Amino acid sequence: MNEKLDIILRFYIGLPAKGRRILGREAINVLCKKVSAIAKSVISLRENVEAIEDHVRNFLDQEFLRK
Repeated sequence: MNEKLDIILRFYIGLPAKGRRILGREAINVLCKKVSAIAKSVISLRENVEAIEDHVRNFLDQEFLRK
């Protein structure tokens, strides 16, 4: 397949806190380093499009069979 795939990725991040206050320096580390690493990891998935498509097809087949 040579179709363009659009993927929307949403995730929630628990920022480090003490009580009701966010710990700023630790939050910077999470947002700048860890989220960046996650984004790079997701972007690298472009190299495995066929494997991802196979996985999605198998998942959809499995869901259909369960119904």
